[in-house]
Amino acid sequence: MSTVAVIGARYKSTKFETEALAEYNGKSFLWWAIHHAVKLNFTGRIAVAASDNTIVKYAEQFPGIEIETMLYSPCATEKIYRYYTNHRFFDYYISWPASEISLSPKEINTLWPTIEEYLKNNPYEIATIYSKFCSREDLETGLSCKVVASHSNHALYFSRNVIPVSEDGHIKELEIYKRHISFFVFTKEYLNKHGSNLWFNWDSFTQEYEGLEQNRFVDYGTPTKLFEIDIRTN
Repeated sequence: MSTVAVIGARYKSTKFETEALAEYNGKSFLWWAIHHAVKLNFTGRIAVAASDNTIVKYAEQFPGIEIETMLYSPCATEKIYRYYTNHRFFDYYISWPASEISLSPKEINTLWPTIEEYLKNNPYEIATIYSKFCSREDLETGLSCKVVASHSNHALYFSRNVIPVSEDGHIKELEIYKRHISFFVFTKEYLNKHGSNLWFNWDSFTQEYEGLEQNRFVDYGTPTKLFEIDIRTN
């Protein structure tokens, strides 16, 4: 099965003034994203979907990385659909987040056969990942995304606030909370059937209210399967 990993990179966001080019340990977030993505052992292509000409110029320094300019695509998952419309020959389209520098390619390589097998049997679902929280500070910050899951481990709701909320309003032990990581896998079947309607003909109140594109899938009714990884060991 053929797979492409698309890194949605933008210069400004609600998280960072210069999101993709913000630095960690002397390297930009985009550098780390590319550095990790090229270590995936199941992808045939790595692409950067750039929302700004500054990103385009920066990405040109990486040989072998495809660059597509998408100046009017604010969300990473929308970039996936736009990429698909120009390259319809892959079986799986991965949205690799530029801002998640802790995302380990080793973890994803280990998890990939499970994700692939699941989507083979459920091609009209979306796959994504989560981890436990490493600290209470990370849990309470509005920069991290929390997700509540069903018994079958499908996403019910995403929020920047701490969810689920206990009856007494107090935060419980960290183990019960899930930290969503904006790594998504789409099948070509899903993108072909739902892509245009989902991103261009569908208004999501909870996406706009929370400022999280993840809730668009919940609003739309797409089953979004959650798989756990352990970022604490990276």
